[in-house]
Amino acid sequence: MEKLRNYQSGTQSKMYGEYCYASDVEREALTVKLFSTNEIWCNLNDGRFVRRSDLARKAVIKNSANLYEQIKNVEAAGFIIARRIHPNAPLKYLLDPIPIRKKGRYRPKKLEHAVYKKG
Repeated sequence: MEKLRNYQSGTQSKMYGEYCYASDVEREALTVKLFSTNEIWCNLNDGRFVRRSDLARKAVIKNSANLYEQIKNVEAAGFIIARRIHPNAPLKYLLDPIPIRKKGRYRPKKLEHAVYKKG
């Protein structure tokens, strides 16, 4: 609820740019994540999307117009390029795209603050 209040008050307006329309999603997205089921759908680059878990078997395919109202994040080239804060908020491009962290990947922490003493 706090995110929606911040969005409405304009405190996060520095983070977002232009509106992202359904045609932009069809053209630019590799995958989209939905609010309702938290599923990831892959773009077939012809206006249709398929659920990622159904890629290997017989797929459930939907048009982008059917999915557009449920989209939470739009991913392209390893970055989240557009986001919707709340299901009732508009889908907007991010000014600084967020890199996606892959599952199972180890990222070492910086050890600049650590002091090693021989003892």
